[in-house]
Amino acid sequence: KATGGEIGYKGYMMDRRLRLTATAFYYKFKGLQLTSFDPTIAAYRVNNAADVKQKGIEFESDFKVSDALSIHASAAYVSVKYGDFDTASCFANQTVADGCVGGLQDLTGKQLHRAPKFVAGAGFTFDTPINSDGNLRFGLSGDVRYRSGTYTSETMNPAGYQGKNALIHASARLYDDDKGWELALIGRNLTNKRL
Repeated sequence: KATGGEIGYKGYMMDRRLRLTATAFYYKFKGLQLTSFDPTIAAYRVNNAADVKQKGIEFESDFKVSDALSIHASAAYVSVKYGDFDTASCFANQTVADGCVGGLQDLTGKQLHRAPKFVAGAGFTFDTPINSDGNLRFGLSGDVRYRSGTYTSETMNPAGYQGKNALIHASARLYDDDKGWELALIGRNLTNKRL
């Protein structure tokens, strides 16, 4: 069961060259179930995580600087935490000192796995004709994406923690819409950041 809601704004400004979206939300989930591997019995266990509370804000914008150039940005802060959840499975080799008692650990009040608290991004696209007919075009794009650290496993295994990181992507392309061909050079994770 999920209850909650959101409130926000979506609109255009500056002769529709600027688009803005802003949202604040709050949801409560009851009866959430998680499947996790239990190394003590070498099997998967289904756990009832009681309740989860999610609240946050999101923002997006797009701005058309010119016919050829557009820029965009987005950001989100999301708190999504367990309520009472003292029956979570332990991770492999978790000790009593690490919080594992009788094969269970307490994740009450912890941020959910694969749920970074903060994500943000910004980038641009540039696209322009390069011949007199306007059918042959050249385009460039670039993006940077940042996210805060998060666990990858529902057991919060420290070995699966991914720290904060920023990734940079870019592309250049030459294409002809009329003739239906495109030549593109695409770069992902240009700084070779290990996740």
